[in-house]
Formats: sequence, structure tokens, C-alpha cells
Amino acid sequence: MKSKKSKAKFPLGLFIFLTLLISLLLIANIDAFLNYRQVQRRLENLQKEYDALQREIEIKESELELLRELVPGSNDGGNR
Repeated sequence: MKSKKSKAKFPLGLFIFLTLLISLLLIANIDAFLNYRQVQRRLENLQKEYDALQREIEIKESELELLRELVPGSNDGGNR
């Protein structure tokens, strides 16, 4: 009878160990996935901000070019 009890306890212990291990791996994967999504959203926001700043720079450069064309004597590129 003792051999039957020890056989029954070993698979149960192994089952509990594997269940805990799989649970831990699942929790770690879920956490990693959520962190990935958070970083992905942050990257998208930074990309939008970068694009907006790039457009603003292009507008400012166009304004500067127009001002240079309007100011007399600035076509030579030298100092006044």
C-alpha cells in the first residue's frame, strides 16, 4: 500500500509544480505583452510628435526663405 501512496503523491506533486511553473510563465508573458503594448503606444505618440515638429520646422524654413526674399540685399548671403 505504501508504494501506491508514494506513486500517487509524486505525480500530484509534479502536477502542482508544472501548474505553478506554467502559471508563472503565463504571468510573465502577459506582463511582457502589456509592457510591449505600452512601449508601442509611447513610440506611436513620439512618432506623431516628431512628425508635427518636422512639419513645424518645414513651415519655419519656408517662412525664413520668404523673409530672405523680401529683405533687400540678403540675396548675396553675406552679413550686412
